[in-house]
Amino acid sequence: YQNRRKLSGVAAYAKAHAWNLQTVVCPPSEEEMDQLIELWQPAGIIVNAGTTPGETFCGNGRRVPTLYFHDPDRHQNCIACDSNAIARHAARELLSLGRVTYAYLPWEHAAIWSDVRRDTFAALLAAHGKTSATIDLAAGNASPSVLVRRIASGLKTLPRPIGLFAANDRMAALAVSAC
Repeated sequence: YQNRRKLSGVAAYAKAHAWNLQTVVCPPSEEEMDQLIELWQPAGIIVNAGTTPGETFCGNGRRVPTLYFHDPDRHQNCIACDSNAIARHAARELLSLGRVTYAYLPWEHAAIWSDVRRDTFAALLAAHGKTSATIDLAAGNASPSVLVRRIASGLKTLPRPIGLFAANDRMAALAVSAC
């Protein structure tokens, strides 16, 4: 959902500024990418997925400026969500409900943005005299059904009612299934 909104924003900006926007659905091979760059002569590239931040795109020996839809990195140009603002909004909304227990459901993989959301959320709750538990998903890749069981298990250990802040829409959907 979040990436669709970013892409919609890019498309709207491109239209407003008369950019010639080209879309490549699957990450092409290095040779195919060089051919596309040679054909289109882009002023820049926006990458949604399929590459490692920091990868350089070249065409005819020329480096093309690249922006990523990945986690911000001090050395990369990224289009990213403000994880602190997201956590502040979640804390404000959940605190307004007056729940007994607050918890954070992190992204299923280690991610800086998820840690920032967790830490900001916990700090804001602490400023209001509340604590926040973090649901432990255990390390490693897990299927959605395994994640749902882990989330359910973590939620069962917490007193109710629970104000749950999920890292993103995927984790929220898994939490709904767990409930």
